[in-house]
Amino acid sequence: MQRVIGKRNRGRKSLLFSLCIVCLASVVGCSSQSSKFVPLDIESPQTRITRLDGSYVGLQEYAGKRIAILFWAKWCSKSRRALKQFVSLSTEAPRDTAFVAISLDPLKYEKALREYLAVHPRGRVDFAFSGNGADDEAALAFQASKLPSVYLSDAKGLIVSKTISLEILEDSVAAGVPERWLPERQG
Repeated sequence: MQRVIGKRNRGRKSLLFSLCIVCLASVVGCSSQSSKFVPLDIESPQTRITRLDGSYVGLQEYAGKRIAILFWAKWCSKSRRALKQFVSLSTEAPRDTAFVAISLDPLKYEKALREYLAVHPRGRVDFAFSGNGADDEAALAFQASKLPSVYLSDAKGLIVSKTISLEILEDSVAAGVPERWLPERQG
């Protein structure tokens, strides 16, 4: 009898642990916290991304360009709004600026992700998807723990800022994004 009760308690503990993990994941993912512009000036990780067509590209392929990297997921409503703004921003930005949107959706949502992207504007955004979810190589290298997250890298490969919303990104220009990230001014 005691052996059966012990198994029941282990089952309850396992269920409780699983529920705690799910709750934690819902708090960490698709963050509702507001975040300020965070200037960094650190070297960009030399990682690779997996494009939607399955090919790989290293971030060093963007050498000499400013890069805006958005980590997002289709299941996150804030990420979808950020992606829409990101695509819009990509069409207005100078040509020496690259835009990369890295989906952190798991592989089981690949079909839904592709269907979503097929009916939405893409602008000049280079889309990436590995199917590894939060274990995506680039997400781990950048330590992107909240969604959506935007990183800006200058033409020299330095990450000049990190933010969790594009509104903050747009406002951060006034707050001091280094001039080297802004478009060159014609004299």
